Amino acid sequence: MNKITLIILLFIVLAIFSTSCDENSVDNSTTGNFKVKFINEKFSAFSIFSIELQAMGPAPGNNPNGAWSDNLLKNGKILKPGDFEFLFPDIPSGHWSQYRLGAIDSNGNRVFLEQQDNYFPEWKLPITHWGADTRTVSVTLAWDRDNKHIIVSGWSDFAGIEE
Repeated sequence: MNKITLIILLFIVLAIFSTSCDENSVDNSTTGNFKVKFINEKFSAFSIFSIELQAMGPAPGNNPNGAWSDNLLKNGKILKPGDFEFLFPDIPSGHWSQYRLGAIDSNGNRVFLEQQDNYFPEWKLPITHWGADTRTVSVTLAWDRDNKHIIVSGWSDFAGIEE
């Protein structure tokens, strides 16, 4: 074997070892390394001051599995319309959690949506952990003129981080 062939072979071996040790290539789906970009859509009419989770178990289960979490928005963080925050919720791979929100109304009052009179959410708002260890979740808040309260008028949840 000549020196050039040996150098090329050594380079290939080093390249294989360096990529296999890259921490980004390791499957961390069961170690709690789950990253969520949570967006309060720019068309929202209200800011969000609280996001709480409740485990729902393995997908496609639909039974609450425990108490609601503490607020995931730390240090008084407020998501104004168009803002986002990266969250790192403890949702195992293949599981999902529902979330509930606290919003700031037009008078500056902090309101938990589910505690409003006549509030009946049409769906359980999901943060799912499948398909990837990153997720983009968004929500749009609006005023329901008929029932006189803040509602979720739209939401999304999909694998990957939206840029």
